[in-house]
Amino acid sequence: MMLDYVTPSLDTTILAIANAVALFARNPDQWDLLREDRSLIPHAINESLRLESPVPQFSRVLTEDHEIGGVPLAAGSRVALLYASANRDERHYPNPTRFDMTRRPSDHLAFGRGEHVCVGMHLARLEMSALLERLADRVARFEILEHRPMINNGLRGLDYLDVAVTPAI
Repeated sequence: MMLDYVTPSLDTTILAIANAVALFARNPDQWDLLREDRSLIPHAINESLRLESPVPQFSRVLTEDHEIGGVPLAAGSRVALLYASANRDERHYPNPTRFDMTRRPSDHLAFGRGEHVCVGMHLARLEMSALLERLADRVARFEILEHRPMINNGLRGLDYLDVAVTPAI
């Protein structure tokens, strides 16, 4: 049971952390805001997960007939839940490709929703919070030296991220 809990959360949390660091490197104004106001850390985590969801999609089997956007779906049909797409829906998130932790997006779908919500989300948030808190004390700026996207059908993130840091004074 513990392996079922820990193993899936390891890769996704690592990807989420790497994605957050890359976003802060590309958006130094957001890093400056976080360093000035640590109460933004939970919002930074939510915004980075919204924008760069490590699990971009999941599938489910319908247990009853359903209709979405006028399209009938029969019980037993397999449907794809596109979390990454929903998290960038311009009808819900103005300027959805912009990294802006001040939007405070607590309603993103990176952890799923309802009875199938990610059981490890609290641990992932705790790990990310602790890391961002320490980095904010020690790092003034991130600079991406090299990166490579991961090729994977089920996960989304960086296979490689080489970052230089400017130490905080």
